[in-house]
Amino acid sequence: MATVRLLPISRWLTCVSHCVRNVSTSGGALSPERPHVSAAAFEKGCTGYYCNRNPRNLELLGLADKPKGFETKNQRVDYYHRLMLDISSRHVTAYVNHSNGVKVVEASTKEFCISRHLYKTSDVCAALNVGTVLAERCKETGLYRVMWEHKYDREHKKVKAFIKAFSRSGVRLHEPKVRKTLPSPGTLPI
Repeated sequence: MATVRLLPISRWLTCVSHCVRNVSTSGGALSPERPHVSAAAFEKGCTGYYCNRNPRNLELLGLADKPKGFETKNQRVDYYHRLMLDISSRHVTAYVNHSNGVKVVEASTKEFCISRHLYKTSDVCAALNVGTVLAERCKETGLYRVMWEHKYDREHKKVKAFIKAFSRSGVRLHEPKVRKTLPSPGTLPI
């Protein structure tokens, strides 16, 4: 078994400042031309300015608006990512949908790499394994929170096993609430 050697904090800070300096000199988001940053601070890697280019950053912070939908629809639309579970007599399928309708991640017993390890593709063990595989795939894509709205009875053994395996793997079954940002002082609301 390999052991992990931790760096002392001063060595770690040196490595981080070196990485920041390399990003800033390679045309990244850090810039020495910012007027509030001194040259000495920039040489140490402390620029005080970073531009996050992640398109999902506002979703992760809870600042992006969730679509509201119509009140007369029977399905909720106020989510970023929704976890769906389909249990048939032959297979167990689970997937995560984005609010724009795109299927982001999917795991099913229809896949040979999952079904070859199972005795049956529709029992409790299959639901447990699909939950574990889907949670790992969600973490690989960067999804750590999804909305779970069930259409099955929560006391069903397959649903219980799926939820237990999915949440045990580190993905939360609720999304952050949307934060309301206040306008800056002196501006009129639109």
